[in-house]
Amino acid sequence: MWAVLAAVALGVAVWLSPSALPPAPDERPPPEAISRAVALGRPYAAADAAWLRTVQLIGNPTKEAARWPGLEDWVDLTTRLDPRFEAPYHFGALLLVGDPARAPAADRMLERGQRALPESFSLPAMRGFIAYFTMLDPASAAEHYHEAARLPGAPPYLEQFAKRLEHQGHTCAAMLRDLTGLAAHQDAHKRAAFLAGRDRMLLGCVEGQLRAAAGAFRTRTGRDGSLDELRGAGLLADEPWAPEGQCWRVDSGRPLLEPCPPPEGSP
Repeated sequence: MWAVLAAVALGVAVWLSPSALPPAPDERPPPEAISRAVALGRPYAAADAAWLRTVQLIGNPTKEAARWPGLEDWVDLTTRLDPRFEAPYHFGALLLVGDPARAPAADRMLERGQRALPESFSLPAMRGFIAYFTMLDPASAAEHYHEAARLPGAPPYLEQFAKRLEHQGHTCAAMLRDLTGLAAHQDAHKRAAFLAGRDRMLLGCVEGQLRAAAGAFRTRTGRDGSLDELRGAGLLADEPWAPEGQCWRVDSGRPLLEPCPPPEGSP
């Protein structure tokens, strides 16, 4: 028995060592079959090893600046090896919020987590979070939040939030209000994670609405319109939100975020 455990420990240690793997500039994980083989058929040991590598990726400032390349693949591997390991689902979903191209992968992982942990209200709630704040789909988000609200231990605010999403229109101002409201119900760590991606989510929301408005203007007029023309046509419900010092413009139907021009008359 001790020989087997020692072999597993050695295999995991080698697997964890970056120098033991071929160079992987995009930080993709090894295949699931290799991970299982290294752990001598003990998938939970392999899942722990994969999660440690995932944490290393998350904590790397260079990878953070690049939006954690390969993060969804590491979370996917970890949760395939141990589908009942709940923490990776949450970290993956929170860190990928605001990235529409990667949101479907996050949703698939959360769906697998629901099958493995059918009593966990937080997994469908996180699917609702992705649907609303990344896919900009409040109707689908409401369905997920209703599902979460029916599970044991679900806090009352989930059902209240689901009902509001069913009836409210989607605007970026509403998204900011709702994100702040949801964050207030989380513990300190989750609240910080919710709010850390606030600017990224809002930028994604504004860009999506500007693209939709530009498309509608082109359909109406047969030409591309400027930001002022989109406002004048009533296609923008809110003044587009932007980080301090940044301004939006629309060029050939494409929203662009740039440094604001200096005020008129400034030197």
